[in-house]
Amino acid sequence: MKGIFGPALPDNAEEEIKCPRCGFMFELASTSSAHASTSCPQCGENIDLNHALVIDASNEDY
Repeated sequence: MKGIFGPALPDNAEEEIKCPRCGFMFELASTSSAHASTSCPQCGENIDLNHALVIDASNEDY
């Protein structure tokens, strides 16, 4: 199989959404993934999930 693949994510990696308005990063709730949008829990900004910035983040406390 040809193509470029990124490195495998570590076991503690989580996908988080970054709010374009305030920069707050939060994990997407399982019920939100069925919808095309969600709102930022910090500032209330409506975020289109089709254009959201998704970041792989560690769940370690450091």
